[in-house]
Formats: sequence, C-alpha cells, structure tokens
Amino acid sequence: MSWNIGFDKVREAFANQFEPDGDHFIYRRYMKGAPVRVSAAERDEFIRAFDRFIRFGQWGIFVGTIALLLGVVAYSMQSDQDLSGGAAWLVLGIVLMAYMPVYYWAWNRPARQLRDRQPIGAPRSRAEMRARMFSKMTYSQLMQGAGMALVVPIIASRLGNLLVGWNRLWLVMAGLLLLLMAIQAFRKWRFDLANRQ
Repeated sequence: MSWNIGFDKVREAFANQFEPDGDHFIYRRYMKGAPVRVSAAERDEFIRAFDRFIRFGQWGIFVGTIALLLGVVAYSMQSDQDLSGGAAWLVLGIVLMAYMPVYYWAWNRPARQLRDRQPIGAPRSRAEMRARMFSKMTYSQLMQGAGMALVVPIIASRLGNLLVGWNRLWLVMAGLLLLLMAIQAFRKWRFDLANRQ
C-alpha cells in the first residue's frame, strides 16, 4: 500500500504541471517553465502515458530487484562467499540507476513534444516559485517531518547503540531533519505574515 502511495504522489506531481486555463490547460515543465497552452485531450493523453510508464516502472523495479537478488544469492552459494551485508543495497542502487534515466525521459515527454509550440508567457521567477511552495506547504506537513526526525533514532536504536561509531550518523540525520523542518516553519510563518499585511 505504501508503495502505491509513493507512486500516487509522483502521478500527482506530474499532473500538477498542467494548470487549468478555461477549456484548456497550461503546461509548465516542473511547474516553473514557460507556459504552453494544451488542449484537455492532450493533457489527458500525457497523463495516461505517464501513468502507463509508472505502472510498468513499478513492475520493472520489482522484477529487476528480484532478478538481481537471485543472482547475488546464486553467486554467493556457488562461490561460498557471504554477500548478505551490502548486496541488497548494491542491488537496489543498480536498479534505481537503471530506472532514473528512463523515468526522467517519461517525465519530460510533454516538454519534448511541445518544444515547437510558442510559449504564451515567461517562466516563473524564483520568488514566484517560493511563494507557491509556501502557500501549498502546511504546518501539519512540517510537523510530520519533525515527527519523523524523532522517530528515526528510536527505530535506529534497535540496530545498535546510537552513541557508538557510525550509528551516530542516525542522530546527525535526525538533528538535520529537525533543523530543516524548524527553518521551513519559520520561513513559512514569515511568508504568511507578509501576505496578511
């Protein structure tokens, strides 16, 4: 279920590049690029194509990971070596490295197909993008991030003493995440305050 939730967020982020404009839509690459008008049918086809890719991508990641893990197990049994330590992480890294270029190719399909179409405006500035980000960000999301920062050390402590060796990195990561959430909350508060005046 959590696997699908992650991909639903990806689908939503892709669809958010298309903003309603009367009977049509405006496509902005990464929600920032120069606006290009598209029809509702074009937008629906772009989203359908990306959804098909995501579905096949899920299966590709699953099958690729299983195949590589089976290969590692077979090699480990044949060579009589214990590869269990970092093999799973290596396999996952290989699968993701193979997947990401194809993912970005699918994500950028609308930009490729619409590159000859005349933009109807300028790309969004950094200030506009920051304003959009803070207007959509909620304090609830920031609290969830801060909660994760507190939960990570608790989970990691089951792996070993957090005050010894490399295990201290879990505390560092949790502290950095908590600091990031606090900074973002302060920046959002300042943004909300400035927009109320």
